[in-house]
Amino acid sequence: MVPRPGTQPGRRRYGGALRGDVPGDRVRGDGVRLPGATTYPVGGNTATLEFSSSASTKYGVASNISGSWKAGGSKSATAGWGFNWNKSSGKRGYQTQVEYGKYRYTSGGCGGTGTYSKWQPRKETGGTDTYTATAPNWTQCANVASGDWYRTRTDGKDYYLEGGVKMKDVIGIDLSSQRAYASTHKLIYNVSGSAKKMCGNNSMPATADKVQEKKR
Repeated sequence: MVPRPGTQPGRRRYGGALRGDVPGDRVRGDGVRLPGATTYPVGGNTATLEFSSSASTKYGVASNISGSWKAGGSKSATAGWGFNWNKSSGKRGYQTQVEYGKYRYTSGGCGGTGTYSKWQPRKETGGTDTYTATAPNWTQCANVASGDWYRTRTDGKDYYLEGGVKMKDVIGIDLSSQRAYASTHKLIYNVSGSAKKMCGNNSMPATADKVQEKKR
């Protein structure tokens, strides 16, 4: 879904280089694609995601210094909430809602003082959704028996999703989302049948940043 304009009044903060957020310039991204969260079960098997808000989730930041918005850097936006999606046999991705705010900054030096703007995440709202995902064909695979296959640890590769934050209709570009696998982010495949394997996109499934179930 496309982010829609927020209606909350702006709140001005002072200190350091931050001048304050711009009144009325808020958007809530209903379709922020949660990093580490696409599942591709096969043969009637199911999969799900167990999620808790964590500082390991980072959302992209956009800056406007010379008249156009450019992506650069990231920022955490956490809150005390979580959500466990129902198991599903469908191939899908998982979404949360994040509120972004527009901020003005000052910069100074020998050349004088200037201002520039940033769009950056303010907070997670607690909203959730899913979207339909197309199954890939990854080839770094390991055979698995029947049971629950899951990924929770923080070793291996983080899940990085370029364009995960849909801001194009607001600033002309989409922003990234990134998250480490951890106990607060548990991806689960409920595998049944003896002829299945798990595959990773850029490593073996235990350490890849994306995984899928396939038939042998």
